[in-house]
Amino acid sequence: MSKRLKEIALKQLRQAANNLDAQNYEVHDELCGKAALLILRLADRIQHGPAYLVAWLAEEVDKLNDTTTPQPITPGPLSEGDKANFETLQKAMDNRDVVLVSAIRKADGKQVGLVCALNHNDDETISPAPLAVMIEGNPYEDFLDPTV
Repeated sequence: MSKRLKEIALKQLRQAANNLDAQNYEVHDELCGKAALLILRLADRIQHGPAYLVAWLAEEVDKLNDTTTPQPITPGPLSEGDKANFETLQKAMDNRDVVLVSAIRKADGKQVGLVCALNHNDDETISPAPLAVMIEGNPYEDFLDPTV
């Protein structure tokens, strides 16, 4: 790779990093990941020649500098299973057969709160039927504005 081409590439990468810093984004990890991918792609593009490489670098810098606001995402309809579970929850609430229990999530071993309906069994025992997991953290930060 020519010295001039290296200078152009470094200048464009520095400009993209400065633009990100100027916007006060916490992008260290993301930028490092993008830089690693960029280096791998760069090695592949070098073999295509300088003009191809410069054009590709310009596109990559444009992607890094893209600050357009994402369009709002509209969720799809509720699944039939979600609707059925909600109806079960409503009936259980009406009968005062709802409990909040502590459980361990199998996927990650983390303790979570489960909203359960109580099943009254034929043998006069009661067993919880999980219907929902309590939201962890701040739901206003974790979810887009829900629609009704």
